[in-house]
Amino acid sequence: MTKQQTIDQLQTVYRWWCDLDSDSCYLKYESHPERQQRMNDLWNGIATWMTVPSLYSHLPHFADPEFRQKELAEKNTAMKKQKTLFFSVLIASILCAVVYLALQNILHPIISNIQALYFLLGAVQALEGLIMAVAAVGFLASIFLGLKYSTRKEELKKEQKRVADAQAAQAARMKRFRQALSKYETEKESGIANAKAFGQQYRTYLENRRELEAELQQKWDDTTSRIEQLEEQLREQKTIPCDYIYLIPEIIQIWEGHRADSYKEALNLAIEEDRKREEEAARQREAARQEELLLQQARETARHNKQMEREAAQQTALAQKQIAVAEEQLRATEEARKERQGVPGVGYRDQYGNYYNYKGVPIPPPKK
Repeated sequence: MTKQQTIDQLQTVYRWWCDLDSDSCYLKYESHPERQQRMNDLWNGIATWMTVPSLYSHLPHFADPEFRQKELAEKNTAMKKQKTLFFSVLIASILCAVVYLALQNILHPIISNIQALYFLLGAVQALEGLIMAVAAVGFLASIFLGLKYSTRKEELKKEQKRVADAQAAQAARMKRFRQALSKYETEKESGIANAKAFGQQYRTYLENRRELEAELQQKWDDTTSRIEQLEEQLREQKTIPCDYIYLIPEIIQIWEGHRADSYKEALNLAIEEDRKREEEAARQREAARQEELLLQQARETARHNKQMEREAAQQTALAQKQIAVAEEQLRATEEARKERQGVPGVGYRDQYGNYYNYKGVPIPPPKK
């Protein structure tokens, strides 16, 4: 086989290998997106959709307004009773307070001044106490009833607002319902026409989808068959080992560039250069790994040094604080020593009159 025939054969094998790689990538990465995109294009081609008369989306909720009004009337009656009870108790309490003041300021002085009625003074005082107790209880009860009345009044206002809002919403729904009802016949005819058009387009879509699925399945089968054929051709070819097919462009370049005198020599040279490239790439990866490791170690060392510096600074601050405390204690001791007065034969006497021996131990005052 001549040199040109060998190169042509190598190029053919390389083209098989590229086709195999392309077909394999298509099946693995591109077939599903292509299928999905073409299916979406078919579905998006449906221009008409079925429509439903708007009447069905505006059906009102038929509530019982009389029941809600009856509830409001019952609550309003209960609130009025609560109001009447509140004012009744309040007025009764005020009357009791007035009677008590009258007894205290009018009847009580009269009985006290009339000797013949003096025996009634105890009964009047007891009556005053009873009336005052009733008035106090009445005032407390009126406060409780007033709070309860105010609460029910607020609740009734909120309930009335909810009922009014519900009635307004119901009126708006009924208005939309009547408008939709007036357009029902027109929308029904349009919906029927749209349904017919949609049905025709959907049947067309189903036919096109079946054709597309058959086309894509055929493409898949053809690609799979071509892959199997290319794999068989690559296994059966004897020009170059399958492990070195990717080196074919470099082999041809070496051979045609007269860097090798034979195909075998060009193959060996390409393998050797590829091995060197791999070794260089491995060396660069290892160098990058070592550099990253050194950089990480440098970061760790810097972090450790910063930590040590922080700890040293903390220790220094603590030592300075301890020194300051010791100096303060020494100064206090020196000031205390200066404030003491020597007592011959006894020891010392401080500014408060306490006595100490020469060792600083407290002792009783000397006898005079």
